[in-house]
Amino acid sequence: MRDLPWRDHFDRVVNWSTAFGYFDDEANRGVLAEITSVLRPGGRLAMDLNNLVARLCSFQPSRVLAGEGDDRLADRYRLDPLTARLWVERTVIRDGRARQISFVVTNLP
Repeated sequence: MRDLPWRDHFDRVVNWSTAFGYFDDEANRGVLAEITSVLRPGGRLAMDLNNLVARLCSFQPSRVLAGEGDDRLADRYRLDPLTARLWVERTVIRDGRARQISFVVTNLP
């Protein structure tokens, strides 16, 4: 998404399931520029984004999901309402092994 190989190629781009906003502001602007460059003149972009008000109303600091057998997923959240960013520390336990990843989700006010 930061270096797309097409130019003026698509009539529509659909960015679904909160797949935007994972980078810093400069990189996110670059993603939008890349999307713009692949659209034909008059092309349209549809984005599915989180809504900050909805996120605040349902905010929980953590969640744990059970999978099959002993598989688990645990998320710890930190929400910054000033920047509309949700910082996530995720632990995935699968086949008795744990791995951790961190990422940021951008919410729209």
